[in-house]
Amino acid sequence: MRIFLRIALFILTFLFGVQFVAIVPSVSHMPAVPDIDLPTEYPVFEIRKATKPRGITVAFAGMEPESKDEAAYLKFVVYNGTIHQVTYGAKGGAERPSPDVWVNGRPLPEEYRCGSGMMLYEIDPGMSAEFRIGRYEFENVPKKGDLINVGFYLRESHAEFGEAIFSEPFMLPEKFRRAIDQWNKMR
Repeated sequence: MRIFLRIALFILTFLFGVQFVAIVPSVSHMPAVPDIDLPTEYPVFEIRKATKPRGITVAFAGMEPESKDEAAYLKFVVYNGTIHQVTYGAKGGAERPSPDVWVNGRPLPEEYRCGSGMMLYEIDPGMSAEFRIGRYEFENVPKKGDLINVGFYLRESHAEFGEAIFSEPFMLPEKFRRAIDQWNKMR
């Protein structure tokens, strides 16, 4: 008899619960979501070409961390915005020209660089090249807030002489400062 009462109580509770759940949504009125008219077409904008940089520019493009194949290095993009080819010398590949490095407006002491094996490379008008400098270019680790400028000796093909074109000042990434420190401890 007890089991019969328990089953009957369960069925009544179940039916009451189902009825209650069916009533609740009809009682509580949810605000209706208004219809929103979206434009089928986006406004038409006049498309124009971006302004090209003039002259030759050097821009810091970040750091590449150390990998199993290569030590950490800083990347620079050199853009030739002239109408002439730009030439530069590099040893060990087109992306490794000898840089001029300045810290807080003062040049770092340069180490002797052998010109043997140096090759001449060209950057065509309107084109850019990626240059890399390694941690070995720094004798000492620059301080955390020091401003770094890196320049490369570039010459327009029609010119008799070239000049060092520098990047805007930037601060070295902390990982690169550590890479310089490790390099200097190994020497």
